[in-house]
Amino acid sequence: MKTRTNTDTHGHKSWASIRCPCPSVFVRVRPCSPGKHALTILFSFALAFAVPTEAQDPDSAPPVFFSGNGRLTLQFDAQGGLVACRWPSPGHPNQLGRANVPASQIEPVELPGAAGWGVLEASAGAPAKIRWLSGSSRGQTWETAQRNGVVQTRGTFGQLSCEITTFAHPQVDLLVSHVRITGAPAPPVLVWYQNFSPCTRLLPEIPLAEETLTGLNDYAAFVGINGRLVQFRPKAPGRGDWERAEDLIHTASSEKDWMRLGEGVWIASTTSARRGAFCGFEDSEQNALFQMSSPSAIAAAVGRVDSAFRVAGVEHEGSFEATVFSGFGSDLQAAKVALNYGEVRGFRSLITETETYRRGGLAASPAPAGTPEHEWSEALLCLAAATSADTGAIVERPFAAPPNTWVVPRTAAWATLAYDWAGRSDAAGASVKFLLEAAKTAWSHLPRGAVPAALLASGQPALPGTLVDVQATAWTLAALQRHSQFLEPPARQQFFNQIEGPAMQAGDVLASWIHGGTGDLLPAFDMELLRDAVTQEHRLAAWMGLESAHRLLQSQSKTAPETWTQRQRELETQLRFQVLHGTAPWNVDPLLFAWIEAAFPEQRRVWGPVREAEEAATAPLPAVTELLDRERAHIPNTTLGAALQCLAATARVYGHL
Repeated sequence: MKTRTNTDTHGHKSWASIRCPCPSVFVRVRPCSPGKHALTILFSFALAFAVPTEAQDPDSAPPVFFSGNGRLTLQFDAQGGLVACRWPSPGHPNQLGRANVPASQIEPVELPGAAGWGVLEASAGAPAKIRWLSGSSRGQTWETAQRNGVVQTRGTFGQLSCEITTFAHPQVDLLVSHVRITGAPAPPVLVWYQNFSPCTRLLPEIPLAEETLTGLNDYAAFVGINGRLVQFRPKAPGRGDWERAEDLIHTASSEKDWMRLGEGVWIASTTSARRGAFCGFEDSEQNALFQMSSPSAIAAAVGRVDSAFRVAGVEHEGSFEATVFSGFGSDLQAAKVALNYGEVRGFRSLITETETYRRGGLAASPAPAGTPEHEWSEALLCLAAATSADTGAIVERPFAAPPNTWVVPRTAAWATLAYDWAGRSDAAGASVKFLLEAAKTAWSHLPRGAVPAALLASGQPALPGTLVDVQATAWTLAALQRHSQFLEPPARQQFFNQIEGPAMQAGDVLASWIHGGTGDLLPAFDMELLRDAVTQEHRLAAWMGLESAHRLLQSQSKTAPETWTQRQRELETQLRFQVLHGTAPWNVDPLLFAWIEAAFPEQRRVWGPVREAEEAATAPLPAVTELLDRERAHIPNTTLGAALQCLAATARVYGHL
């Protein structure tokens, strides 16, 4: 048995392989502990059940509504229920728990989401009940819509009509929710319930942590100064911190006492015309809603906790209104700064600020001719809400269930291109910088220059390090090359100087990822198959990545290594053979063809023969614009869908991308 170590053009050892005496046996070796192997197996099984299918019927897919500012990201269901609240980035775990209101002296009905408004109804000789003002309780029907990042839910029940307006402020980490009730003969007693579950962890290489480790969320809630509700969790509370918190709930503790527990995730809430602030234990009869009718409501709770306000509706122009504000921060002071911003300005000033700010941003990126303004603006707002304000990372599915709140290079490449065409060079540059950092990092289980299959918004790997995805490296190179085309010559030269080293190493990875026995690609992880494989899509993506690296060098009058050119020829040969002589269907993501056609329109050495063979057997692939429109329809309410919507509109005007 012989061992061979591949070396890239810079002399770095990139991967090791073992050649067995039998020519048909070729095993790839990557340094990995038994624990890592077990984690990979468990991940594959879990992912098979956890990842939603993209290709769903758009008519049956429930609408998802959102509001976000790149740090605070809110997600609503079709009935207007608040179901997710991510902070401090759209890729961070959900800071909102599940709806969990056990039967008690107060008997709520179908609370949608984990936070929302209700009307407290009391009758003589009967327990008080809550009629929730969204969802579909008791046959009520509610309609939800969004515009400029503001989500509104309207409905009627009995003689009353209701409108709820909720949004994240575009510049301050502030959640604002306003309710207006019309037709009530007297001021209604309103309830705002919130089950925040602060989470301070981002676990690298464990993408299912958010779903499976929810028991590690939450920590404490207390009623602070001026009746404010505070829920928080320190960064990494130890046993001593838990004991200190439990001691504080039995003493006359102050906000300063709680603040000594340190930084983490702090959420401070208040509301207008409140009649009481309550906190409780969500998994018991002592929940926050029960505390409303308790003769001795508790002022603080530790563990799995929730909180609620009782509010008196304030009359305004024939209706009764109330507003709740929630500020987010790494400590209580920062959360209170955001909260004070909302309290001082009030609902009407805040919504005016929000709409003015977002209209101003959209005015800088006008809709292409023939594109409805509303569709264009919502697509751009979706991209903005999915882009981390701190790192520039573009999260794939911030408005979907985990484990998809990560950065996937393929999606990030399309979103970056959409930003470039929309004139948002700042956002496009930040996204490219994030991908570049991933290519520059020396990951312990990847060849030098390879990019992880998926990343957290913080820049750490989102999937186990043993999962090597060749396509991630290829799409990163494609994103770098396309972005460089939008830069003026001086800026392009400066950009090339920054990326030359990582781009060369990434190109070496694609050129050296070779099966020693067949000359084909080495197996790489496939997200659809949930195992290592070599597919036509892998080969075509590797060719695309090498072509992108070639063009980056050509833009600066530099010559690519001969190994790259030779590898591209080999890939072309394998692709032609697979298409013209293979018996299996040509199963390649249509968007990969669209990217190649858009990025390299004159290059037909590879995809030209592939497309001709397809046309001979099946219907021809549609034009790029039609393809983008079709693919977008199958992935609604996602970052990729929003990017394709922008690009399809652009292509209709310019005729190309």
